[in-house]
Amino acid sequence: MFGYVKPDIGDLKVRQLELYRAVYCGICETGGKTVSRLTRFMLSYDFVFLAILRLAITKEEYLFKNGRCVYNPTKKKKFMVENDALRYASAAFGVLAYYNFHDDITDSKGFGKLFRYFALPFFSKMRRKALKKFPELDVMVKKPLEELVEIEKHPEASPDEAADCFARLTGAVMSYGLSGPEERIADSCGYHLGRYIYLADACDDLEKDYKNGGFNPLKTIYKKPEDMLSDPSLMNLTLSDSMNAFLLSYSLADPPDGDLNAVIENIAVFGTQKIQEQLFTKNRKTKMQKVKSDD
Repeated sequence: MFGYVKPDIGDLKVRQLELYRAVYCGICETGGKTVSRLTRFMLSYDFVFLAILRLAITKEEYLFKNGRCVYNPTKKKKFMVENDALRYASAAFGVLAYYNFHDDITDSKGFGKLFRYFALPFFSKMRRKALKKFPELDVMVKKPLEELVEIEKHPEASPDEAADCFARLTGAVMSYGLSGPEERIADSCGYHLGRYIYLADACDDLEKDYKNGGFNPLKTIYKKPEDMLSDPSLMNLTLSDSMNAFLLSYSLADPPDGDLNAVIENIAVFGTQKIQEQLFTKNRKTKMQKVKSDD
């Protein structure tokens, strides 16, 4: 369910792209030290956005440094120096990656299921290390995920019901450890972002879920995947509404103009528009793979 929140690189200025990549490299380095070296291989763009958004809402100061990636030492890179936002994003990745992988075990069969069982201890270790610094994060994630599992046992569950459950989870993750207006703004931003992610994932998986019999709340709207592709206006509007609500909530933080703000607006406007374009094209599978793999 990760990978739907990333920038439209072609619309970023060079220094803005450099900032985004510095945050990515900063989380990778921080996570490698505090959570697991696996962070360096599996980091999702969603957690880069988590760090950037918390930096913008809290107005935490940040610094950069030049260095070399452990896994690509021939090339110099700019890193954001470890700070509260990077530490938290790394921990959130460790916890959510564990539960996401655990969910994959439930959904998989045969050799794939067996392989995931053998790999599960690595993810369990990531979760334990993350919870040493943010112990309450586990309960905040586990409870709504358990609620979501129950909802997804009922084929008649509506898209709004399922998306609301996941959105409450992302709101709680986004606002963890904050207080006052910062907490309320981050929670609202996280809620609308989570709703977008859940429904985008449902759109992306609709064809697959019809083939394998998996749960998908959009089955209550579309009798076959082709119906969504032939008239995507409803889901396009729904996804756009979620991001418009996100931007409205984000504006309450009164973010200063600058590269950080420009990156957030790029992701929320142009990045999500690009994802939606790929979701609703006939050859969307190939295009979605390209979008998710672009640097």
